[in-house]
Amino acid sequence: MFSKRTLFLEIIMDNILKFNLFNVDFIVNNDKNQWDGGLGISEGNWEIETFKVLDYVKNKQKNAIDIGAWIGPISIWMSKNFKNILSIEPDVVALKDLQKNLKLSNCDNVWILKNPIFNEDSEIFFGPNKNEDWLNKAGLGESVSQTKLISGDVNDYKVNAISLSTLEKTINNFFPLSEVSFVKVDIEGGEEFILEELLTMGKKYKWSLLISFHIDWWENKSIERFNYLFNDVKEIRFNSIDFTNQNFDIIELLKNNPYASIHFKY
Repeated sequence: MFSKRTLFLEIIMDNILKFNLFNVDFIVNNDKNQWDGGLGISEGNWEIETFKVLDYVKNKQKNAIDIGAWIGPISIWMSKNFKNILSIEPDVVALKDLQKNLKLSNCDNVWILKNPIFNEDSEIFFGPNKNEDWLNKAGLGESVSQTKLISGDVNDYKVNAISLSTLEKTINNFFPLSEVSFVKVDIEGGEEFILEELLTMGKKYKWSLLISFHIDWWENKSIERFNYLFNDVKEIRFNSIDFTNQNFDIIELLKNNPYASIHFKY
């Protein structure tokens, strides 16, 4: 049974925080108070359902991918519970903190990619969240930054996005996707653009996938167009409930829970 363990919380030098979260020791840069502030990451009050999935799928013989790594809470945990990690984070502010935190926490099995994942290789925009004024004002470096088709903020900048197919071709020599068992995706609405390729590749490699949906932030909010992608999923979990053998419609589930994080297993 999964249990939360936050054994200690200690400031060990200026702006450096040390704590144990769900059986993993963290040492992180906390100069922006993102770890022990309102999100409550260091106290174990953040993304609890995500950590339950991580504990369920952990495998030290396999690789894992963190798409939308932010400042590293999931990547650090996964680095201690999987063989190798690919952390993907295009936010230039968060990226610097991610690099610091991975180094502080001795995560020497983590590769970092700064290109966002998109449905094609192209130049797109990245910047503060455009969907809510209060999210937009948070600026870069927060967990809600996102890819954009059109720039709408002075802090937006152009990035070279790549598709999963391109990632597959370029990364297989040193990080074989065939050796990946788990992929976590939390990219603030950007999942709309990669969902088809993500689930297709998940089926190909028999991945477990944890996808955080933000359907209200999609350009095209019609989730029905992706219905066929869920036909071959072997296991579906939402909020620790296994829906696999229950008579339910996943499209209706997502319509009723547009910000759901769902674990799919092939």
